[in-house]
Amino acid sequence: STRERDRLKGSRRAAYRKAANLWRRYDGRLQDCPHGAVRDYYRIVEVDVARTDRERPEWKAAASLQPLRRLLLTHCAAEPTEGYFQGMNDLAAIALTGAGGEEADAYACFRAIV
Repeated sequence: STRERDRLKGSRRAAYRKAANLWRRYDGRLQDCPHGAVRDYYRIVEVDVARTDRERPEWKAAASLQPLRRLLLTHCAAEPTEGYFQGMNDLAAIALTGAGGEEADAYACFRAIV
């Protein structure tokens, strides 16, 4: 039902916000982030995000890559034992595209994949 779908969407958004809050206050100076996985992986995430399928229209503009970056850093913070590995940016890009750019929904999809 619509009510149940809205409840699940709200739950996904709350979970995504909670995970993102583990690192977001350090954005711009992630090398100082006390969260080890974010500190360890942010440089790799930055490089891989910039390589994301730039031929596709939705990834041409640098600003369009920011949701992808946030999703991947949130994953590193929420799942430090998994961390980040090359290629996750492509999986996350597919999830973001499929979710119409909605980060919380894309994050739930991405987590289900990895």
